[in-house]
Amino acid sequence: MNKVNNIYTCFFKLLGKKIIKYETAEIYFDDWEPWNDLPIRIYFDGGEVISIAWSKFDELWLSNDLTLPFSIEYNQVRWVTNSPKEISGCLNNRISSVKLGVDYLVIENNKIEVFTHLLVYTTNGILDVFNNLDENGYSLTSGFDDKTMDIV
Repeated sequence: MNKVNNIYTCFFKLLGKKIIKYETAEIYFDDWEPWNDLPIRIYFDGGEVISIAWSKFDELWLSNDLTLPFSIEYNQVRWVTNSPKEISGCLNNRISSVKLGVDYLVIENNKIEVFTHLLVYTTNGILDVFNNLDENGYSLTSGFDDKTMDIV
């Protein structure tokens, strides 16, 4: 499973590291608005960074630098620090593990498991970066009730 290998490769060296800030993108049309197609960038106390972006149905893009999954050359974009505020509880907390979490696709009477939640376990809860219909969604939660797969 390529997704598992990518998560392991990008996260194994971040275990025990403290999250010091995160950035998300905004795009300008008539006003600035969130552009959750671009990655969330999470920065750590040792100078490390990880960029995370979900796309299509269940494709996860990861990078340990500031590269992007696609070109933004014709768009006016800015990066906003520690936004959205709903996940700010992850700041100054250390990563203890990373898992994939299941969501379900229901077709007729069939319930199909799809791993679309990247669960970053910290000392203050779980940062859930999930596929929110072809873009990133974010939450900070105390637990994840569905099936998970341990990665790191």
